[in-house]
Amino acid sequence: MTGFKKIQTFDVVLFATSPDIHTPQRTLGVYRIAHLLRQQGFKVKVVDFIYHLLKDHKEHLFLYLAEICSPHTLFGFSTTFFVEFIETNEIEENLKVPGWRRGYLQKVTYENKQVDIDENLMDLFDFLKTNFDNAKIIMGGYGGASRPIFNQCPIDHWIMGYAEEFTVSTINQILAGDELPKIINVTSANWNFRESGSCFDIEDNIFSGETLPIELSRGCVFKCKFCSFPLLGRKPDDKYLKEEDCIFNEMMHNYEHFGTTNYLMMCDTFNESTHKLLNINSAMNRFKRETGESMRYGAYVRLDLLERFPEQIEIMGEMGVKASHFGIESLHYPSAKSVGKGLKTEKIYKTLEKCRDTWPSDAIMYSGFIIGLPHETKETATEWCNILLNRQIPLTCWKLAPLSMEKDISSNVPYLSEFDRNAENYGYDRSGAEWKNEHWSFSEAKNFAEEWSRKFIDNESYTSGHSWNSVIRLSKHLNEGNKKENAKIFYKEYMKRCLWDLEYR
Repeated sequence: MTGFKKIQTFDVVLFATSPDIHTPQRTLGVYRIAHLLRQQGFKVKVVDFIYHLLKDHKEHLFLYLAEICSPHTLFGFSTTFFVEFIETNEIEENLKVPGWRRGYLQKVTYENKQVDIDENLMDLFDFLKTNFDNAKIIMGGYGGASRPIFNQCPIDHWIMGYAEEFTVSTINQILAGDELPKIINVTSANWNFRESGSCFDIEDNIFSGETLPIELSRGCVFKCKFCSFPLLGRKPDDKYLKEEDCIFNEMMHNYEHFGTTNYLMMCDTFNESTHKLLNINSAMNRFKRETGESMRYGAYVRLDLLERFPEQIEIMGEMGVKASHFGIESLHYPSAKSVGKGLKTEKIYKTLEKCRDTWPSDAIMYSGFIIGLPHETKETATEWCNILLNRQIPLTCWKLAPLSMEKDISSNVPYLSEFDRNAENYGYDRSGAEWKNEHWSFSEAKNFAEEWSRKFIDNESYTSGHSWNSVIRLSKHLNEGNKKENAKIFYKEYMKRCLWDLEYR
């Protein structure tokens, strides 16, 4: 095996991983941080898909890191999707259901069970601390996976919250040896998101024609009771919406450098206003006039807004919708209404039918459903699960999950939902090992979700997996066929790109 012929030492190395086991997907935030640091003169490398590289290419990854890092390199981990590194017996049981995402268990399993960190991740931390004595390790990103990793791994700092506005100054302080608290809370988001530019740079090993995430708005004007995302319930304000020129320039940048025409719209609510959709559509039309290429995209969509403003359905179709993620949550209206989803059940059916009739025939229409919401009983849940089973609603695919609530509401939890803070006000008892209300316990809700998921699969009325997968599969570098094998090929090729001139077999 030959050595490296052309390798530089990086000031900062950032690690991230894909949110889906068999469908490669970039994590947006880590690339934005890298881009901002590069603008300030730092040499930064993003090593993405770290779960898969550690699993199948650990030896080559460690050889690579040994070459590109110095004793003073700062290591950052975006832990938003690090649930794959969390191991519990309960998780393994749930993997018996094809396509079942194990991340939904994270909040409950952490407080009641022994949590083990994946051995490969522990090996990475051991490697970094053994080989780079003076290096600092910081952690950021959204997600409950952060806490057990922070508690059990040699982390120097944890940055919690939207971090752009002070990331550069914080890293400067860390590299300069300044004393900083171990947990750094970000309490504001003053960074100029509206005029922000591209996230991805040529050195990020993006594949030709790859589907990329793009953030066109920040925060959510709604405040669903179970949601713990930042900037919930914000006012409709243009400062949270990216301006048209920035959208167009970002799309042109990604097309000219990577050939990207397919996107995952990472807005919390893509259709929060018709004004916003028209703004994005105008940028897309400019892109098409400039390149001759049409866009395809997936987005998180509020169904009640489509019903209230039906022109949005037409606009989204014109824009090239490929996949929509509706958070319907329950077809039992009192339950949906209690958490902030106020569309009556008959209007759900009619609005979905209009989307189905208007959008391209291959557009994926997906929704998540939560078992255990207020007013939901086993009888009401069984009734609407039978509606799903018999395909009496125009959804392409869906997924059930039990209601998850945080029991530890200490300062070490980045964000909390209304249920996390005040579950007792909604009829939940959290005094025991798991939540209970008059109709369910967590275990009963989990078992119900698993039982019905198996029924959907056995009846071939259910497509497992996230709606994003259909957009990611449009990427030119991914072939049709076995998703698992294609993903392995992708991660192997990505490792080869990271290795640059290192002979790789």
